[in-house]
Amino acid sequence: MGLFSRGGIHTNNSISVTEKYLNALGLKPDKDPFPKEPPDIVDYWADNREVYDKIMEIKGSLSLFISTRFYIFWGPVGIGKTFAARYFENIMKDSKFIYVKSVIPFKTGQLVKTLYKNIVQECFNEILTDREILLSMESYIEDLNPGKIKNAFLDINKKVYLDVEGKSVSRKVIENSEGFKLLTYQKSKLGVIEDINEMVETIKFLFDLIKIKYERIMLFIDELENLGRSSAIEKLLVSDLLRKIHGEINTNLAVFLIFTYESFQEIEKDLQRALLERIDDIIEFKYITNKRDIIEYITDCIRERGGVNPDEIIDKKVIEEIANELAKKKDITFRTINWEMHNIFRRLYIISGEKPFKITYELWERYKKQKIS
Repeated sequence: MGLFSRGGIHTNNSISVTEKYLNALGLKPDKDPFPKEPPDIVDYWADNREVYDKIMEIKGSLSLFISTRFYIFWGPVGIGKTFAARYFENIMKDSKFIYVKSVIPFKTGQLVKTLYKNIVQECFNEILTDREILLSMESYIEDLNPGKIKNAFLDINKKVYLDVEGKSVSRKVIENSEGFKLLTYQKSKLGVIEDINEMVETIKFLFDLIKIKYERIMLFIDELENLGRSSAIEKLLVSDLLRKIHGEINTNLAVFLIFTYESFQEIEKDLQRALLERIDDIIEFKYITNKRDIIEYITDCIRERGGVNPDEIIDKKVIEEIANELAKKKDITFRTINWEMHNIFRRLYIISGEKPFKITYELWERYKKQKIS
């Protein structure tokens, strides 16, 4: 039987057990150094250094220049793409972050409509809670072309001013308006959004409103590998939407397209060449292939995420042996390391008598002998 697990941790009471062994190591459960899923707030970096350098380059470009930029994140599952997206929030605090996911389409047009609806809903989540933005809407509506999109925003604006006299604007009133229903693909007396141009016009208007408050918008579109299960028409629609967003929203926007693929050729099949030509940079997230990177990742996670000195909870020699063993495995990801570290923590906690402990080399040797025997 090997020293390492073949998957995640499986316990009947995993949350409470996890809290116990983290506490016994002197770690706070809310500062788990090896989270099973990417944390919502990422205020540290413990992943691939090449990717980190790329992220800092992107930050520099976005800080210096206002023109719209598009990027692609791609690589296998569990290798840090979502983590990297969340890290941007820590280094670009003057931006509005919007996260959406694609879906597996069951009929043509579903994926692009869902992307549009999710982007619009996230925008309204920001706008409907900000009185200043709502009260600025009227002046922006004047610049819209005549048509159903302008009529929809005029209808929303009427509801704003019906409810604004000295009190907060009611979100429920606005969401029940015919204008809001039209823009969010609900049944509306004002009609229905019929093409990509109307989608882009709506998104542009909402982004302009949000930029009253924020320096720029950072839009992350995840799980775009679902395009691989889509029809040729669906792929064309999505590329058309993104290309027109690039063309119509010229400033203070960064879009990140995230694919879980192991070959860039798959992305080239999913996106139209006209869109690929507009991509400013492509960041590949690779499997971990050497012992040094594993050691660095484990120590950085304990220090930066856990907030403790690694030497206080685990001997360096133990980390080296863990890294050496993991480096022998194929297709190692950060998620795999996280699972393995939790498995080790839990088992050593049991061996230590379920009381406060440090992972010394002596304890590690006891664990190895027990597993091997």
